[in-house]
Amino acid sequence: MTRDTGETPLHKAVEFENGSWEGNAVTSSSHDGNGNGNDNEEEMRFPIVGILLDAGCDPRIRSRGGRKAVDLVDARNEALRGFLRRAEVLLVEGERVVGDLERGEDGDGYGVDGGVGSGSDEEVVIR
Repeated sequence: MTRDTGETPLHKAVEFENGSWEGNAVTSSSHDGNGNGNDNEEEMRFPIVGILLDAGCDPRIRSRGGRKAVDLVDARNEALRGFLRRAEVLLVEGERVVGDLERGEDGDGYGVDGGVGSGSDEEVVIR
């Protein structure tokens, strides 16, 4: 993170992508115009951003100016904007799932071990 602006490497990568972006790079048969496409293809199209996200950069971090990396994307580059938005959603959903698992829940209401209840030693689990 830079001390003066609070920007992360992901912010800088988006600025780099803006500088190297060409308008025709957004057009692709696997995109629907709303930034929805194949993440593997997008990682290849935006390699630095993809590498940083894979390495654990959090796209939700804001700079000192209050801007997330997605806020820096060139307005015409919907593919990169969609890629970063999906990364945010996946991160939030992943945290929700981890939180559920830490609480002994797996989303089906039966606990991680398939039994009903909190899973304490005092409870009998019928399988």
